[in-house]
Amino acid sequence: MSKFLLLTDFAVEQDWEFLTGFQEVCNETPEIHSCTSNFLRKGIIDRIRRYLLYFTFPLSQLRYNGQFEIIIGYQQFYALNLAFFMKLFGIRKKSRIYVVAFIYKEKKKGLIGKFYKRYVKSIVSSGYVDGFFVFSSSEPAYYASLFNAPKDLFIPCRLGIDKLEGVLINKGDYFFATGRSNRDYSFIMSEFAKSRRRLLIATDEPIKPASDNIIILHDCSGIDMVTTMAGALCVLIPLKNPDISAGQLVALQALQLGKPVIATRCPGLSDYLQDGTTALLMDNTHEGLEGCIDKLSDESLYNSLSQNAKESFRKYYSLAGQGAFICEKCLEK
Repeated sequence: MSKFLLLTDFAVEQDWEFLTGFQEVCNETPEIHSCTSNFLRKGIIDRIRRYLLYFTFPLSQLRYNGQFEIIIGYQQFYALNLAFFMKLFGIRKKSRIYVVAFIYKEKKKGLIGKFYKRYVKSIVSSGYVDGFFVFSSSEPAYYASLFNAPKDLFIPCRLGIDKLEGVLINKGDYFFATGRSNRDYSFIMSEFAKSRRRLLIATDEPIKPASDNIIILHDCSGIDMVTTMAGALCVLIPLKNPDISAGQLVALQALQLGKPVIATRCPGLSDYLQDGTTALLMDNTHEGLEGCIDKLSDESLYNSLSQNAKESFRKYYSLAGQGAFICEKCLEK
């Protein structure tokens, strides 16, 4: 039996840092099955296509149950739905299954929200998934309580990202925000509308600027997003629900670029951002945001935040380190 099968939602290059760290631990190259779905985010048709791929691709992977000792879903829905179909069809589990970057967000109230929670809870409690990797130390207790599941089923793991090569870094005159999960863009837009500070938001969400000093970038992703972030004065991470894990990827991109971060104070970011050292944490209030922005006018503090951010990323948040950690944990059980 082969040891590892890795399911991803993007084409994997041989020099992918996660793979390098993973291989250093297991001394073998995992087999990788990829189905690109993460680019489909430009409207209702793309959303439907993406959701269909979340189910049809895992269905096609059922035949590999037992051919690999361990199956890892780098895209969480690939592993979740693999387990869902195995339970639905009464298939005996012959491979261990792990979910990377597990995030559960409460949907809107109503039948859809109730169905989604029951669907996720049924997978968590099914016994088909051997571990859920989460990106903050606060999440295991939260999910254990939410799903009435063993706490050690949820494995805290530091997020790692690729190194950003060849990016020109400038200290611009605008604030920058990006991301889609759990973001509170209405809050920061309402606050920036009261001032003349420039705010750029890169998102595929259908939002409109609240005033003419706010620019919404709907087609800004990949290197374009990174370049825009690299030219910002500061990166904002406003979150709606502090109990939902979100914002870590943007936080690490900002740290790597040496950009001071102003973020909502929440457990999910506390493993990545240290208030007053690598970032400024706020409550989502007028006073909270303005207080943090005012502090950035202190050039000494601004430079300190920038240098500490780059050093923190270099020491703790490599993608290779994440790959090695996940491999070690999968091999422990």
